[in-house]
Amino acid sequence: EWIEATATPLQLIINCNMGDKKSCKRAYQKGKINYNCEAIGKTFKENDGSAQSGLYTFSLDEATYTQNNLCFFINNQAVTAETIITECNNDGSSEYCRLGYTYNINRSCEEVIRANPNAASGYYNLTNSTSYVRTPCLFVNKRIATSAEAISQCTTSGSFACAYGWYHNLNRSCERIIASNSSATTGFYFITTGSSGTASSTPCVFYNGGIASNSQVIIQCNAANNTNNAACRYGYNKNLNRNCSQVISNYPSGAGNNNTITAASSVSVQFCTNCSSSRVIASNVSSGTFEAPCSGTYSFTVNGESTPKDYGCGIKNAQLIYARRNSGSGIFSAGTKFTVKILP
Repeated sequence: EWIEATATPLQLIINCNMGDKKSCKRAYQKGKINYNCEAIGKTFKENDGSAQSGLYTFSLDEATYTQNNLCFFINNQAVTAETIITECNNDGSSEYCRLGYTYNINRSCEEVIRANPNAASGYYNLTNSTSYVRTPCLFVNKRIATSAEAISQCTTSGSFACAYGWYHNLNRSCERIIASNSSATTGFYFITTGSSGTASSTPCVFYNGGIASNSQVIIQCNAANNTNNAACRYGYNKNLNRNCSQVISNYPSGAGNNNTITAASSVSVQFCTNCSSSRVIASNVSSGTFEAPCSGTYSFTVNGESTPKDYGCGIKNAQLIYARRNSGSGIFSAGTKFTVKILP
């Protein structure tokens, strides 16, 4: 036939690509010259042709042909997507990087892992229309790592995941962590400070999918009461609860309650109030039970007494005992309940 008599090997490959089944059959008969990408590249080389990257039809036997097989060639040598990524990475080779860009192999980390599911996390030359940018890509289970996974790996594994987090602005601050992962919980995180992956362990306190308010920091520290707790460490660092004055300023509801007071390497529990250390607890009393809202001296006056007597007052079993004087006072710890008792 005409095909058998006149067609060159390269014409057979081209005609087979165009859908000519006789050419596909003859290409197989002529030594499987289009059986796969490697065979096609070899055929072009042996016949002084130049194989172009693109879609080809393979002749698998005399009657079986598969279309739309993507082949990549460098100087008639068939190369894989993995090789293109590797060689573009190695020295920024213009030919390999050009192929990577043209065929959407390494324009992004997503393309890299799609083209090579076994790609390892690392730096890749990601291509654009004119050049490439060396970029960290982080992969987990043959896919791009989620923001939460990247943040976690930075905290547990170190520099490369941290470099990835910094590059993609996932964990440059506590605010960026919660913005990148709304499910993040209060704890210590590596906050990144540079493209090389430098990072430092930092307490971040979150509440309701955002940065915790000062009052929430104190509430969480109160619940933990532990110097190693992130909320307590954050409270100390930010001067939120180093003393009762700070607690009440940042958390008014803490007044009249026990609160965790933070120090550089310890915590303690204190009853915090916003009252003065000395005050009149009652006026014109006949008797009564009172609770001291803060530590300090409390005084009272007694109804019906106008002339001070020489008798004193004493404290016994949380009782301030009045002994026929028209006033008295006592010193009590915060939260103590005491009774003013009028003696006959």
